[in-house]
Amino acid sequence: MTNIRKLAKPGVTVVTFGPNDLLFNMEGHPEYPLTNVDDCMRNVAAQLEGTGIRLAMGTGTKPEERDKYLEIGVTLFQEDAPE
Repeated sequence: MTNIRKLAKPGVTVVTFGPNDLLFNMEGHPEYPLTNVDDCMRNVAAQLEGTGIRLAMGTGTKPEERDKYLEIGVTLFQEDAPE
């Protein structure tokens, strides 16, 4: 999360991760200054601003849940398969 900008290289078009990835790492590093998923997403979106690289949510989201993440800077979403 801290150095995502280093991935902004030619050929990279999207960065994706989900809450489970982040929570696993946050639990292992409780002293890290980004303490929740939304803060991590905001940090990554800020680092990728102006690079042309899109930020994707790596877990399924319902359309009604997406406004919050759109405001953060997530532009690609995965939808859960129908039950």
